[in-house]
Amino acid sequence: MNTFYRLEGGVRHYAWGQRATAESVPMIAELLGEAAGDEPWAELWLGAHASLPSHVRMDDGALLPLDKAISAAPNEWLGGKAAAVKPQLAFLFKVLTCSSAL
Repeated sequence: MNTFYRLEGGVRHYAWGQRATAESVPMIAELLGEAAGDEPWAELWLGAHASLPSHVRMDDGALLPLDKAISAAPNEWLGGKAAAVKPQLAFLFKVLTCSSAL
């Protein structure tokens, strides 16, 4: 696969995350270019984790969950040798922002 696709991560809003104030915007909201609102911004997940997979923006504009894209066409997304062993992406990258100790 020689095509680049936009990967859109998911956000977790836990009580310990950053909240918007008059002086600042939560880092994750700023990174994504989204309005912060009243929710705390705690974690940005990028990967194929089943509970909050990233989404792939396809050429036609459709959003496809990354884990579903991989399971539907493992050779295209992971390559022939990786897909022959186990057709999944065992990777999860997280960006954390905390306003209190975990």
